[in-house]
Amino acid sequence: YSHANVVKWLSQPLSATAMILLIVSLFWHARLGLQVLIEDYVHEAGTKFAVLAALNLATIGGGAFGIFSVAALAFGGNA
Repeated sequence: YSHANVVKWLSQPLSATAMILLIVSLFWHARLGLQVLIEDYVHEAGTKFAVLAALNLATIGGGAFGIFSVAALAFGGNA
């Protein structure tokens, strides 16, 4: 699809809402899966804390960026 078609599609409230919910679900699922992996395979407490903090930062940051991008396109901006 072209950029113009995606912008047109995301300018509809239902499509934008569904896309934001998909982004939240995707990043939440990724965070939970990687958290279990880290808890199983990283054994030192300090390293585990640092990696989990980096994971939380990356997933929250990525999700926020995705939501901001969809909102910018939905409200007529160019993300």
